[in-house]
Amino acid sequence: MRAGRLGTFVLYALPFLGVGIGYAFLGRFAGLRPAHVSDFRDLEQRLFPVRQGLEVHALSEVIASRPNVVLDVICGLTYFLFLPEVFGFAVFLFFRSRRRMLELSVGFLLVNLLGWTIWVLYPVAPPWYADLHPDAAQIFTAPANAAALERVDTLLGIAYFKNFYARSAYVFGAFPSLHVAYAVLVARITWSLGGGLRALTTGFALVIAFAAVYLRHHYILDVLAGGVLGVLVAAVVSRRPVGERRWELAA
Repeated sequence: MRAGRLGTFVLYALPFLGVGIGYAFLGRFAGLRPAHVSDFRDLEQRLFPVRQGLEVHALSEVIASRPNVVLDVICGLTYFLFLPEVFGFAVFLFFRSRRRMLELSVGFLLVNLLGWTIWVLYPVAPPWYADLHPDAAQIFTAPANAAALERVDTLLGIAYFKNFYARSAYVFGAFPSLHVAYAVLVARITWSLGGGLRALTTGFALVIAFAAVYLRHHYILDVLAGGVLGVLVAAVVSRRPVGERRWELAA
């Protein structure tokens, strides 16, 4: 990569660095508002009920209650790739369409800023937390949990996901799901680049949406909100003023 291209790439990638810096401070905002635990879980059950005999359960609970090894591996792999997918496509787009790389990097920053703002103003406990604390206790110092991803760790004989989530800066950030928002953002920004790429990114977004629920990291409501956030941010960053030819800086 020539010096000029390298400088342009670094400039376009600065929003990713901004996200990393911002996430390091996110934990300082924990506990500013009461977290939603049982009320959000009950809302999920009312909106997506599944009757099993005499009992009614939320659809997300039913999905997560039927694990198997194949789904564990697929969902675990998808969760492992949720950030590499974003960064990998950023590099790809730098060579394929720099305007779209800039859209992706700026969009990634906006998705996180908006998502974090919602987390702080409307903190929601993830399903695994509601499972561990059915009395709705709000323990803001509680460590994050890998939830069903620990099955993947056990299967592989490692502690990757356990250690990864132990470093999480914010436990009560289930709504919206940024895992889903990232994947939808990538899919939307790359949508016009071809059928094969479109199928790949859309498929990844659908699998990660399922994985978020299956692994007990998110409710269906979280997934839907993450999808909407990704679409809206993609629409904002993809718009250019009338008459402006391109966003790219000269290489």
